[in-house]
Amino acid sequence: MSYQQMQNYWYHWLMALDRGAELIRNDRQKFMRYIWSIWNPGWQIPEDEFAATALAFENPDWADITLHSYRVRWGLAPRSPTFEYLEKRVVAAPIIHVPSLVIHGGDDPCNDPETSAGKDHLFRGYFRRHVLSGTGHFPQRQSADAVTELAVPFLLQSR
Repeated sequence: MSYQQMQNYWYHWLMALDRGAELIRNDRQKFMRYIWSIWNPGWQIPEDEFAATALAFENPDWADITLHSYRVRWGLAPRSPTFEYLEKRVVAAPIIHVPSLVIHGGDDPCNDPETSAGKDHLFRGYFRRHVLSGTGHFPQRQSADAVTELAVPFLLQSR
């Protein structure tokens, strides 16, 4: 992982701390609005879109699920034994054989575009990668027209 990507993941490691857990549990709306705004530089998040999504942040199990999701990625929480067989299958056969389309925001400060570069060797089926300049972490929201222009032909070709 590059130093740039380690920097981008600062919030992952915040979630591993008590302070991060406190924010997720007690200041989730403000914290998530901040995260959304830094993930999508130059995009004014429509209030109605944030409000509709933010309803999910109030689910009683949202904080625990969110914290576990980030913590398990770094080995700081146990994986679910229910899905262990899937983990073993992925490790045993890491090549993806189905058609795949990666649409990456060129200005994504969460997952740097380099994270999806040079991965062609992991795909045996039809594979295309597109980086949308001027787009952050939510290409489907921030650049909906461009995503549609890429996704529709891909879906038609992949049938």
